[in-house]
Amino acid sequence: FFFSYWALMFLWFKFLLIWRFFRLCAVLDDIEPVENMERCMNNNYTIGGFWRSWHKSFNRWLIRYIYVPLGGGQGGLVRRACNILLVFTFVAFWHDIKPELFAWGWLLSLFFLPEILAQHVAKREPLKSFMASHPLTASWLIAFCGACNIIMLKIANIVGYSTGVEGAALLIPALQTRQGIMFAMEYLLFMTVGVQIILFVADTRAAWAQPAPAPRPTEPESIPK
Repeated sequence: FFFSYWALMFLWFKFLLIWRFFRLCAVLDDIEPVENMERCMNNNYTIGGFWRSWHKSFNRWLIRYIYVPLGGGQGGLVRRACNILLVFTFVAFWHDIKPELFAWGWLLSLFFLPEILAQHVAKREPLKSFMASHPLTASWLIAFCGACNIIMLKIANIVGYSTGVEGAALLIPALQTRQGIMFAMEYLLFMTVGVQIILFVADTRAAWAQPAPAPRPTEPESIPK
């Protein structure tokens, strides 16, 4: 997991330098292209948010010319899941024709499903009212789900860009041992606390961005008659 993280971090930093250098050249020529790396990859705890901020111009192209023509999010959850599967199959083909990359794309499509279901359930009024009345519980629940998303992203990248399907399969018997189960629980707790920090920073920035309330006008003193 740590190797997969640093491999992905290296890719993010490499692409950040390349794209921002050429974006600088374009801006100096009075052309302002899309910022591809909108934010640091560590500042994402949803799979959808990760892909919206990673190679944003390519993500826009995929949405405009593949996802939306296929129907996008219309037609129910099954139709949306199938459209995401087709999009990531194309993305894997666009990278290279390798079995591990197709497995990477299909895993990402599979890992999108819990997030889609969570978004669907979160729109229901009983859950919305519960989350609003229990903000601390809601915050930790979101952090836990975000930690699961991050771990699923790492598993997909282990398959696609690290050990391949065969190497990732070795994790299954290792996690069935007592030490493996303890490691998984501790790692999940560690990532949950990390997402909680992300949420705290986001809330703090949102509070700072709000304009200060205007001072109430003072009433003029009455002039005695």
